[in-house]
Amino acid sequence: MSKKQEETAYLTKVVMKRAVNKGIKKASQEAMETAGSLVEVDGDWVVRRYKDGRLEKLHRLQKISTKDIEQKIVRLRCD
Repeated sequence: MSKKQEETAYLTKVVMKRAVNKGIKKASQEAMETAGSLVEVDGDWVVRRYKDGRLEKLHRLQKISTKDIEQKIVRLRCD
């Protein structure tokens, strides 16, 4: 890949990432206004975040090692 193509690909990724982040933020704000709460992942927990700032922990996520994930991917490819 030429240097110009690499720069263009990088700029495209940057622009896309910025647009996606902006869209997610806007959608989250609109959902919060409409529903009064959002369900999201915060660290190891699935939480419900309320408009007034309260946080309700719903479910603790199981930690999975990188090795386990790699093994599952290998199994998926082999099946």
